[in-house]
Amino acid sequence: MGLTVLFAVIVVVLMAGAAWKFGHSLFGKSDTTAVSQEIKAIASNVQGHYAQLGSFAGITTATEIANGDIESSYVTGGAVDTSYGGTIVVGGPASLNGGTDNAFGLTVNNMSQQDCIDLATTQAAYGINSGTTVGAGVNTANDPATDAEAGTICTAANGNELTFTYTLSD
Repeated sequence: MGLTVLFAVIVVVLMAGAAWKFGHSLFGKSDTTAVSQEIKAIASNVQGHYAQLGSFAGITTATEIANGDIESSYVTGGAVDTSYGGTIVVGGPASLNGGTDNAFGLTVNNMSQQDCIDLATTQAAYGINSGTTVGAGVNTANDPATDAEAGTICTAANGNELTFTYTLSD
């Protein structure tokens, strides 16, 4: 009887460990999906708004919250929250490829290394991590990072940040 109970306990512990590991991985991907969708929604709204103006002049996180380009469900106390426990900051304007105020950035901060890798390999238009320029500063192919690129970009155990850059013509 004692050996059967011990075996049952071992099986339950192994199953619980596998469920925790799988669940943790699954929830991590869910965070990446949520943040990726949040970035895409904000970028689309901002680009649509400023396409009519022909320039991103005056763009900030506060202006985008105020004019409704950032959904109120993403905002807490004037900051755009992420499921990673960080924020998304609207930066710009920037002038790229001979244009004037034709680009802006969305910086996602406070990510673990794995969250950063997951997001970099999911989301296109990445460019800057923790203030260090990656390549030319903008992913000119406009594709998600490869696993090797993401490993180079997302170097800190915690506190990684990625900036996704968008232009009027994206």
